[in-house]
Amino acid sequence: MDLITIDSVIDNNNSDDDDDDGIKSILKMMRIIKPFPAVSERYYQNNIYKKRKDGHNYDQIVLLHSNRIAVICLSPLHEIIVQNKSIKTIDFCGKNKNVNRLDNQVKGKGKKGAQMVAPESILCTLHCQDETLYPIRACIRGKIIEMNKCLVNEPSLMIEKPLTDGYIAIILPPMNK
Repeated sequence: MDLITIDSVIDNNNSDDDDDDGIKSILKMMRIIKPFPAVSERYYQNNIYKKRKDGHNYDQIVLLHSNRIAVICLSPLHEIIVQNKSIKTIDFCGKNKNVNRLDNQVKGKGKKGAQMVAPESILCTLHCQDETLYPIRACIRGKIIEMNKCLVNEPSLMIEKPLTDGYIAIILPPMNK
């Protein structure tokens, strides 16, 4: 049995249009590699937060990396995404109007200066065009490493790309003791 390579097909058939069709068909047969999964599927463990005992409707996903970093995102099943609502503004102050999550300044290896959050802590509140409000909670305990500042200018990223560019925050959970 002879091994057929693309080079041998090109060498044996130099200049006819039929040859181009033959090469294209061989290339199509070789395309058996499935598309790569997204980065969020390859490197992160998905934890889905829906309704909790306290009555809050989360519909959020926490992507946990092996280095303990957690990325907080809206679930594709969140009411805003399912109903295709338009986000007018995002309030990053939460319940305490004295604390702006965007002012979070983290320094050094120990993440000094990071704001601490509990699972019930509100990271931001989404204000939709139809005047509905959606508080977005931290879902886990830890230190806020980064809030997505791109959402200030483009809140639609939360709807268009909820698991990538539209993430809400990056949180560092405490070490398990």
